[in-house]
Amino acid sequence: MKAKSKPFFSLTLSLLLCMTFFTSCNVNETHETTASESSSSNSYSESTFSSKESTSSSSQISEKPEKPSSVALAYTANADGITCTITGIGACKDLKILIPSMIDGLQVTGIGDYAFEGCETLTGVEFPESITTIGEGAFYECAGLTAIVIPDSVKTVGDKAFQSCTGLKRLTIGNGVAEIGDYVFGSCYNLTELTIPDNIKSIGNNAFRYCSGLKTLSIGNSVTSIGDSAFYECTSLTNITIPDSVISIGNYAFSKCFGLTEIKLGSSLKSIGNSAFDNCTKLKSIEIPDSVTMVGEWVFSMCMDLQNVTIGNGVNVIGQSVFSHCLGLTEIRYNGMKTQWEAIERDSYWLNGSYLKSIICADGTISI
Repeated sequence: MKAKSKPFFSLTLSLLLCMTFFTSCNVNETHETTASESSSSNSYSESTFSSKESTSSSSQISEKPEKPSSVALAYTANADGITCTITGIGACKDLKILIPSMIDGLQVTGIGDYAFEGCETLTGVEFPESITTIGEGAFYECAGLTAIVIPDSVKTVGDKAFQSCTGLKRLTIGNGVAEIGDYVFGSCYNLTELTIPDNIKSIGNNAFRYCSGLKTLSIGNSVTSIGDSAFYECTSLTNITIPDSVISIGNYAFSKCFGLTEIKLGSSLKSIGNSAFDNCTKLKSIEIPDSVTMVGEWVFSMCMDLQNVTIGNGVNVIGQSVFSHCLGLTEIRYNGMKTQWEAIERDSYWLNGSYLKSIICADGTISI
């Protein structure tokens, strides 16, 4: 019996050893897989994070980044308790001011009178869409400003707001402004191009006086009045088209525009103020439309190159010395009859210093 049980015992022992070996192998294989999966999982997480970061970065690039607004500007709260007005530069050291839309929970809606007056080192200013008013003299004598964009949200720009901004080269006026006040852009010597949009109804007195660098001027089709001396001494202007919407041109409106060679007056114009085009020494011709009823004093005086003049049949008043010293003018064409011409109110000095010889009327010529 003992001899027979020995082989059985050996066989049993061998089987147990084999089972132990295979169990050990399976355990080792499971740990390796788990480690591999863990490594794969970590790699995926990093990839996902990297992808998200890349997407976020791409999103930030594609979206317009919000510009950091200037801080430490002086302001006052308005009576409504929810809005405020910028009153000065305060402790702000920025050379380019980025007006914030909100300060301390208050919406910024205005720039106060003379808020940045005399800030000569200021090179730029950007307005938020919350701004509705720019006060009188707000940027008076800010000689370092080179470009201004007035947003569509602005409804009112005060007198002298940008007067004597002598470095100003580019100007964009938004679609919300209804009128350009007095002296608003006076003495902006470096302004070369100007487009007055169709929303503007009137151009104030001296609005662009002494803008001697202005070469190109486009006046919108809603302007009804051009104020006194509005473009006085804009010496670089060569031609002007007054739109049909304009009813009146003020005194000295384009006086001393020495480079002006051509003027086209609109069909709705009724009055031309005193000296409106005097000393436009290069002006060669002018046609006054039939809509005009009054031509003021000295309107074309010292226009020494003026040779061709047509006067509409609606004119009933011609002021004193209107063609004074127009040395090249020898005849005038009149759209009405001789009797109409004779009925026009004028004094004996209306031709002071000119060489006019004849008035060519629709029904004949009148010798002077």
